[in-house]
Amino acid sequence: QDNDLLVLNDNITPGVGTIFWVSGRVLDRGGSPIRGAVVEIWQADNNGAYIHSASPIANRDANFQGYGKFETASDGRYLFRTVYPGIYPGRTRHIHYQIKAPGRGELITQLHFEGEALNSNDGVLNGVRDAAQRASILKPVTSVEGSAIGERRSEFDIVMGVTTEEEPAGTTPVVS
Repeated sequence: QDNDLLVLNDNITPGVGTIFWVSGRVLDRGGSPIRGAVVEIWQADNNGAYIHSASPIANRDANFQGYGKFETASDGRYLFRTVYPGIYPGRTRHIHYQIKAPGRGELITQLHFEGEALNSNDGVLNGVRDAAQRASILKPVTSVEGSAIGERRSEFDIVMGVTTEEEPAGTTPVVS
């Protein structure tokens, strides 16, 4: 519906920062793709500012959309073009997700990135103590092969219909 966070409306000036592609699949607890799931993301811009009146960062990128929405097809896949998120005060780099799947409710989660220096100090990330659950939201960032401008990417699959109350700790991640 609007999965390109670099282009705001009809503006010809794109958002600034390292172009970052985030993609994955929305799956049911059996591993089958979910068609018609709505994946929404929101994040800080390259400067660490959110598009919100309470954001403590004053130098917000006025050309960065900050929010995107994608409805999955029969393969359950989604794709967003964005920027690698900046550092928001008191947090490590992350992207917020809300997923609504027909007949499966909704899930709110965050994607975090392996190797970030601030991961060890992030209260939200460190609140996930189960190793399998933590691994399900902490993903590697890789270079986009053949990109002349240094684009990066991360893959984040989301499993709907699994809760920590239903599964013993460490057997099935909430998000993988």
